Amino acid sequence: MEKTKKIKINNLVIKNYRSIENLELKPKQINVIVGKNNTGKSSILYAIDIFCSKSLDHLAESKYFGSFSNKPQYEINVKAKNAEISCNKNKATLFKSLKLIDTEKRNKLTQMIYKIINEKVKTEISEEQKLHYINLIFQYYDFVIAFFPDGTVTIRPYPIDPKKSAHDLFKDTSENVQFSFEFAELFNWLNGFPEINWEENLSVGQKNVQFVSDDLKKRFFKQFNEKQLIEFEFFLKDNDVIPNLERLTFDSIVTKSSSGEIETIPFEFYGDGTIVLINTLYYLHQAKNGILLIEEPENHLHPGFLNIFIDTIFKYSEKLKIQVFMTSHSYDLIEEILAYSQKNGKERELMITLMVKKKGIIEKTDFPFAKANRYLNQLRIDLRGI
Repeated sequence: MEKTKKIKINNLVIKNYRSIENLELKPKQINVIVGKNNTGKSSILYAIDIFCSKSLDHLAESKYFGSFSNKPQYEINVKAKNAEISCNKNKATLFKSLKLIDTEKRNKLTQMIYKIINEKVKTEISEEQKLHYINLIFQYYDFVIAFFPDGTVTIRPYPIDPKKSAHDLFKDTSENVQFSFEFAELFNWLNGFPEINWEENLSVGQKNVQFVSDDLKKRFFKQFNEKQLIEFEFFLKDNDVIPNLERLTFDSIVTKSSSGEIETIPFEFYGDGTIVLINTLYYLHQAKNGILLIEEPENHLHPGFLNIFIDTIFKYSEKLKIQVFMTSHSYDLIEEILAYSQKNGKERELMITLMVKKKGIIEKTDFPFAKANRYLNQLRIDLRGI
């Protein structure tokens, strides 16, 4: 099993990533990134996710990538050839095309891609035919490439012309009917293209990062296997989250009264507050010793549940040694976080960062606790009109 590395980001620099040209953050334990729409809030979360997970998987999921779902090359600012994401002075570099990396690396990476695709082709055809089909793929696809400081290289294919389907590409050139279906499947497989280790036998410890961008009232842990569910159950019992918890199933909570009576209650019978609490704890449990990224939690929370959510985040991020980054354009969330921090002596753990766009350039202003309290009305004004 791969070893998980503990990580805390003390310095984050983002250059030419999406709409962000140059941005530096000095994060604390709890970081809230606020601002109007299209000011780069989500881009900060994605940049952290890419660096820590060493993955470009979000490019294959349109729900994460919005209107650019068919244009992963826009991960890199349109004015630049490459983007840089630096955490604690360790730098990852992203390129929007194979053509933009140096010749030696491009040749080596191209050979690796050829090898992976070649191994995927199972049909008995001549090497000449196989090479022909692989060359077709390179005509149809380019690649976003990410180089990480430990030697890992991650690539994500994208169609050079999104209007042209894979079927259009090979239907007029393929003379091998038997191979046609496999060739089409090969194009579908490319959407899940694997990561590549630049060095053979490279041992890479994954850094733990969890990304929350969905409704916190949904039941996320249904994706657990049995072992993970049991581990989460022990976590809930150890922290006495659910009184008299006997067992957690995929569909219900089982409790045992002091008299020994067993009661099974399906999740749909619980209120949203309980589900939000359990789901928040699920992600915190998964992010132990790592980083939790949360995108606009207020979109799915009743205002009455904000205090439950914030109390859970502060309490368990400290207990489980998790650094939290969340985006928001909710004044209520900011106000609640400031009130909680002051009441519980957590002022030094909090950083609020306001993102703005001026003449097309994204800028930020940091608000540690004391400054945020002084300029609370300014934050309210800056968040209007989203």
